[in-house]
Amino acid sequence: MPQSLAWLWYALIYMFDHRLVSARLVLEPIREGHAEIVFERMSDARLWQFFLHLRPSSVDDLRALYRRWQAGGASDAPGQVWENWLCLLHGDLTAVGSTQATILPDGTALIAYATYTDFQRQGYAREAVQCVVSHLEQQHSVRKIIAEMDRRNAASIGLARSLGFVLARDGADENDIAYELTT
Repeated sequence: MPQSLAWLWYALIYMFDHRLVSARLVLEPIREGHAEIVFERMSDARLWQFFLHLRPSSVDDLRALYRRWQAGGASDAPGQVWENWLCLLHGDLTAVGSTQATILPDGTALIAYATYTDFQRQGYAREAVQCVVSHLEQQHSVRKIIAEMDRRNAASIGLARSLGFVLARDGADENDIAYELTT
């Protein structure tokens, strides 16, 4: 098989093997090409009110971040697995948010999630996180899932609690807290 076809075959297998599906969403592994699709939504300052330092400054910066994630992760820590998904609506594939999981060698996973401003308060984050939690339990035998958040983020705290996460750390930083789910 020519190398270009082999690469295409690998990319298709990766994309579909790691694609997660819920009732209303398709969680597709984030690819570099997604940057152009979501940059405008990712630029909304309301999305970053608790984590302003994470806001992408340009589509090129977002593309570079997604390229690192697509290549296997943004961490050099041995034994960690990074999985990152763009949350798309079934049907028209409108991007509504993103999720990510960092799977640690000890069976713990750190998760993060964001719902783009126009799609908040519609249950998409809950649906996406439930899908990711199920995936982590079934495919990675994860025993503990941790979601870190800002204590002022009432929506994120409410979501975590509604899914059975309990307060695990009231951090040294005045706004840093973590919720944990034991599977």
